[in-house]
Amino acid sequence: MNNFDIDSLLKISELTSELEFERASALELRLRWMIKKDPSLKPLRKHLRALVKAYEQAFWTDEKRITDNQIAESDKALELISYENQFIRK
Repeated sequence: MNNFDIDSLLKISELTSELEFERASALELRLRWMIKKDPSLKPLRKHLRALVKAYEQAFWTDEKRITDNQIAESDKALELISYENQFIRK
């Protein structure tokens, strides 16, 4: 990753949608492996992990507040991320 991409990601202060949440989660997991080759990515992974945890805390911890619409949005986001990952691999 170049510094521009990293700087842009570090400027994100919160996740505002399921799609952003799923993208951040997927990238955070990828960074877990990338850090072994490039330890300078550790602050980025830590930042993404904090964003993911904050989003989970705000929207997914209280089962009574989780709506069918929220679950559907999450399912759509997961599907889109799956397609994006397939595209990137090709």
